[in-house]
Amino acid sequence: MQYEIKVVMAQIEERLTNNEDLIGAEALPFAYLFGGDFLCLDFKEDAINPKVVIWDHNESEELSPVFYKAFNNFQEFLDAMSLG
Repeated sequence: MQYEIKVVMAQIEERLTNNEDLIGAEALPFAYLFGGDFLCLDFKEDAINPKVVIWDHNESEELSPVFYKAFNNFQEFLDAMSLG
């Protein structure tokens, strides 16, 4: 399934914030997952070595995103991708 960037950005803006300058301030979406969720880099606890989280669109409300940790850091994510 392929999405245009405008569609993805509209989904992000609607779910995360009404201030597009804040998109990426704490969580930066970098991959769209099937079903409407996103993989994000979560900078809240560590600005240098962010966790990789899943942004659950079903449980999130406007301006209140719900994240679940997928990997401890981006390197762990890359290592998992190279195993396949």
